[in-house]
Amino acid sequence: MKNKGFTLIELTISIIVIGILSATAIPRFINIDNNAQDAALVGLKAAIESAINISYENMAIKGMEDKAALSYEESAALYEGCEWCSFDYGYPVADTLTLKYLVNGIGIVQDDDSFSLVNWTKIWGGAVVLITPTSNATLSTNDYPVLIDDKCYVKYTSYDQEPKKPLVEIVKCD
Repeated sequence: MKNKGFTLIELTISIIVIGILSATAIPRFINIDNNAQDAALVGLKAAIESAINISYENMAIKGMEDKAALSYEESAALYEGCEWCSFDYGYPVADTLTLKYLVNGIGIVQDDDSFSLVNWTKIWGGAVVLITPTSNATLSTNDYPVLIDDKCYVKYTSYDQEPKKPLVEIVKCD
């Protein structure tokens, strides 16, 4: 009579092989979350760059691409519903209200958006704001939006001293 099934040695070897395969595959699957967030940041960067280009084209059509700073009233006249948007030399300024209006899915930490604006900073010649997945943002003790982890964001730098296109950079999640 023939026995059907595995011997103890075959079973042990099978378990060891499966263990080795899973040990090499698990780190790859764990990194999928970071890869997905990095891909979302690439999409966000593309959306921001599109908003920059469309805004500049709209300003150029209206003959306002050379204006150093557009008042809120002028911005509201160009963009319905954008009463508090700011533009310098035809480009969107790095601030919460402007970017929140121009790019869908960007908001503040308290909003239910996919991305949050955090760490707004005034620099010489412009401003910088970081845009991160909402899961990476929180409010500090003084209710100022900040990063939880110092990575996984898009950095938007606008310039107010010269007609220069804003810089959009990605800091990856891994």
